[in-house]
Amino acid sequence: MNDHTDLPHPDRSVAGPTVVVIGGGPAGLTAAITAADTGARVVLLERRAGLGGRARTDRHDGCALNLGAHALYADGAARRWLVELGVDPAGHRPEPASSIVVDHRGVQRFPDGPVALLRSGAVPWRAKPAFGRLLAGVGRLARRAPADRSAAAVIAERTPPSVHSLLHAVVRLTTYAPDADLISADAAFTQLELGLDGGVRYLDGGWQGWIDDLAGIATARGVDIRRGSAARAVTTGDGGLVVELDDDAITADRVIGAIPPAAMRRLLGTDPWPGLAPAAVASVLDLGVDLGAVRHEFGLGLDDGWYMSLHGPPAAGLAPAGQGLLSGLRYARADETLDPDRERATLLAAAGHLGVGPADIRSERFLHRMVTAESVPSPDTGGLAGRPDIAVAGHPGVFVCGDWVGPDGLLVDASVASARRAGAAAGATSAPRVVTAAVGD
Repeated sequence: MNDHTDLPHPDRSVAGPTVVVIGGGPAGLTAAITAADTGARVVLLERRAGLGGRARTDRHDGCALNLGAHALYADGAARRWLVELGVDPAGHRPEPASSIVVDHRGVQRFPDGPVALLRSGAVPWRAKPAFGRLLAGVGRLARRAPADRSAAAVIAERTPPSVHSLLHAVVRLTTYAPDADLISADAAFTQLELGLDGGVRYLDGGWQGWIDDLAGIATARGVDIRRGSAARAVTTGDGGLVVELDDDAITADRVIGAIPPAAMRRLLGTDPWPGLAPAAVASVLDLGVDLGAVRHEFGLGLDDGWYMSLHGPPAAGLAPAGQGLLSGLRYARADETLDPDRERATLLAAAGHLGVGPADIRSERFLHRMVTAESVPSPDTGGLAGRPDIAVAGHPGVFVCGDWVGPDGLLVDASVASARRAGAAAGATSAPRVVTAAVGD
């Protein structure tokens, strides 16, 4: 991992920042690198002291904790981008020896393969052929799945009711959408194919490693990274677009917002996306546990909508020696009221199904409510293709990127795919010039 520092700018005078990127998460760093590669001069503003956004990793009681359970899709746009840059994060594909599903009938084996499907009581005998056919044909289904119908509707027409709750849980697992009736079929089955084909990696040491690597690459390519710099508004001035900060302002040819849609609306003072589909949220529980207590490494709760998995190991560096890191969450709708005590109790009970009781827990971090996806592709908004474009209507020269933008992928893969397009577009249409950012006392 590299040592990354900002470029010096003692008087805040910069030679031609033609592109200003707002936001220092995966999308912002990707957009900044891509714009810099076009020859544009780039300033990246991050309001926090650290980079990463929801991809950052925090230290807590000796554990390395991502903001929620994170897995990098091996064949996804994000990892392909990292490999292209020469950064391939170290990690391990989870291959649990014992995986379970839990519902009102009790605990059953998770049917994560042909043999497990035959042995699992989670799928009744009469439903096993239809269940197997759907998963075996998910590639064809992904290419043909309609954008104007929900994943739940397609599941209902292809499989018997006895396996609907299990398939809905698999959709939640791969997409973070809280319900299969909220997400468009094209988005759900494209993501499911990605997971079945290449699988995922749990990353050694958490996600912060590749965020730091991107920051190092950005700095090496001339990006001026300014931590602790919060944008307050984006307006149009005589010299171009003006990004207003607390104590100064930067004029630039193009601006890329790599931030949530609500934050971008505040900066613009308008709502260019009035029909945007709602976000997905979750309650999150991370547990440092005695490794020997874990009987099942993975579980899904069909009735309560929870997920829990042992992330470390297989990933190294997530927990102290002799401990494991269990990461779990309970999926929820954006308009759902989440009671902290109830959500924490649900996730502790989930850990109990995996074999971990109160005496086995060495550390705990609970996040009552966090956003897992800024907008779920919906059949009502046209699925993946119906998400906002990178160019912001009514605001020439302003672009956006993130997991809610563009027709490609979900989650961090959507962030990276849209950021590469936004960075290329902003850099290609920017004219080099010299601007000076005025600084207050």
